[in-house]
Amino acid sequence: MKKNKMNEILTIVLSIVVAFIIWFYIMSVESPSETRTIPAVPIVIQMNENAALGVYSGNNSFFVDVTVQGKRNEINALKNSDISAIADATNITKADRYSLDVIVKVPYGLKHEQSVSSINVVLDISESRVIRIKPVITEAVLEEGYEIGESEISLNNTEMTITGPKAIIDSIDYAVINLKLSKIVSSLTVVGTPEYVDKDGKKVTNPYITPSITTVIADVPIYQFKTVPIEVGYKYGYFTSNNVNISIEPQNIRIKGEVKDIRNIDKIWLTPIDEKKTEGNKLSELINMPEGIFNVDNIAMAEINITYKNTDTKEIVIYTDNFEIINPNDIAFHFTSDSINVRLRGDFQSINYITSSNVKAIVDVTNLSGAASIPVSIEILEPYAKTVYELSDYKISVELGD
Repeated sequence: MKKNKMNEILTIVLSIVVAFIIWFYIMSVESPSETRTIPAVPIVIQMNENAALGVYSGNNSFFVDVTVQGKRNEINALKNSDISAIADATNITKADRYSLDVIVKVPYGLKHEQSVSSINVVLDISESRVIRIKPVITEAVLEEGYEIGESEISLNNTEMTITGPKAIIDSIDYAVINLKLSKIVSSLTVVGTPEYVDKDGKKVTNPYITPSITTVIADVPIYQFKTVPIEVGYKYGYFTSNNVNISIEPQNIRIKGEVKDIRNIDKIWLTPIDEKKTEGNKLSELINMPEGIFNVDNIAMAEINITYKNTDTKEIVIYTDNFEIINPNDIAFHFTSDSINVRLRGDFQSINYITSSNVKAIVDVTNLSGAASIPVSIEILEPYAKTVYELSDYKISVELGD
């Protein structure tokens, strides 16, 4: 019984081995035929490297579907990379439109069919050129009292390089960034995509244009308008509402600036009046704008009218014997005159009582090296220091030697 059972097991094992050998033979040698479709095999266009041509063919996509037929085991082992397709343009040296045969290559022993036998291509010289970029506002909604500073729009790139078919590149004049602005009340930053324009302002589109940049950042200034008064201050503070009336023409001025710059400006200040150098009744001062602010009225000068009240002028003589001399080097010198006349202005009472004893004249000869006209500093002493001041500047001539 044991021997019979062993024979049965051997028979079963042998049957399995024989069946596998027969299956392997059929699959390897007598495999049934099978088909398989490889979709979208890219078509490689072989170019003449010396012709400087590029492929420009509208929106065509260069792909071919390949159906292969062969033994099942070979079809099952087939990979997409085993299939290739080429279109030969190596003999072409002139820019034009061409029809190229599509040659599909499959592994040896397989048959194939292809969805396209030829492709239409446009070959042209590849050209690169630098073009300028312009911002163009296509739409804007502004609050009243605001303005877009179109001429001050700044771009992070004002030029770009475009590469593509020569005929197309030559037709492009510049690129534009179209700015569509919604309701705005302050300066803003906009990101745009360059669009190409020909010399007639018509849009140029072509999928084979390759730009050096694809986005441009535009900083768009938004200006606010204001009408503010013109004011003037005083250098020393001697002028007050008690002793002068000041009128300015124009009284107000219209200005504009970016919202962030103009927000806190409520007046335009002129250069402070130097009371010690002002004796007349009229002054003209340049109207200077703060940084970032524009003078919309374009009025360059302001006229200041001064009416003095409750004050008077007086001229006193100060003798050189009473001068205070600063002379740390003990330089020997002498004045060529024995006095100077100093003109003063002050309120009626102070100007009436002040004398030369209330005025100090100071000269500094520290750096004296020869005959010269040197400044004389005037100091008004108490009790008149705050109510009386000298008018103009003063000098005196000196010479070396006793």
